[in-house]
Amino acid sequence: MHVHDYDEGLFFRIFKRLTTLPILLMLIAFFVSGCDEVVITPLPKTVPAEFSMNNHQVRLIFGGDVMMSREVGLFIENEKNGDYTFLTETIADVFRSADLSFVNLENVISDLGEELKTKIGPKFRADPTSVNALVDAGIDLVSIANNHAFDYGKIAFQDSINTLRANNLMDLGGGFNEQEAYDPVVCTFRSKNDDDSVSIAFISFTRVGLPVWEAQGDNTGVAWLTDETLETGIDKARSMADLVIVSFHFGTENESEPTNTNQLYFAHRAVDLGADLVVGHHPHVIQPVEIYQGKYIAFSLGNLIFDMTDEINRHGMVLAVTIEEKSISDVQTMTYRINDEFQPVMDETP
Repeated sequence: MHVHDYDEGLFFRIFKRLTTLPILLMLIAFFVSGCDEVVITPLPKTVPAEFSMNNHQVRLIFGGDVMMSREVGLFIENEKNGDYTFLTETIADVFRSADLSFVNLENVISDLGEELKTKIGPKFRADPTSVNALVDAGIDLVSIANNHAFDYGKIAFQDSINTLRANNLMDLGGGFNEQEAYDPVVCTFRSKNDDDSVSIAFISFTRVGLPVWEAQGDNTGVAWLTDETLETGIDKARSMADLVIVSFHFGTENESEPTNTNQLYFAHRAVDLGADLVVGHHPHVIQPVEIYQGKYIAFSLGNLIFDMTDEINRHGMVLAVTIEEKSISDVQTMTYRINDEFQPVMDETP
């Protein structure tokens, strides 16, 4: 921050002559207002590369909630010399096996900002080097539409977005303005001899947090889930790609079934509007995968990296999706358990 220059001797001479509190407060306010707010210049959004198809198929991997703050961050700093890649080394092969992989980022990645005192519940801010855990695991696409986006204010959120972009990660569901937050990320996959291709549009929304965090106009924020924003988002995505995949941050924490009325409504509504796949997160536990109108809905993938200690919160799953001939041909789940060092360890397959 830059503070306006002033004559220190003059300041104290004036200060000594002040005899009333109102004058003193006015002077203090003047010098405080002279401090410029930190301004974050947005980096350009990471442009999706053209991906290759293998044997005319596309394989996508979806992971759940990633939180590298609090006890996770303390463990990495104190026990692993700040090497955040330790967190994903047990599952990196799974994500790298995909043509494109996705996670929900449950913390900002920044050392800027101040804790939002008015927000109830935990606040998450991870060390800037924690981005290495995502990069090393081969993550491509990161949803930032969730209830922790503004835990440390607008500055930290903006800084976190820039950190993702500086590391060639695609951010989804938030941005420096309304267009960035709501625009689909469209990825195209082509066969080696260019005789086959498929385009996929990804959009992401949150129904958890505060509606005032919504990105509107030139204001930084997240994509907030309403009937109107969902319909507009799917219509736009549908016009840009062969397939539409919708990510939702919704539901009720620690509920193993999607009993939340909004969760059920919006998941089904997305399919009715034209979504080919719905992927959910926020409950911090695994919830069922449903087939609705011939389309898959994964209501909650659970935690991928987190410090929640109840056994139900230590189990999660990744969603493996196969696409061929411009449609989803197969969906499989793979489960894991988060160990005492916050690593997801895949369950043994029979």
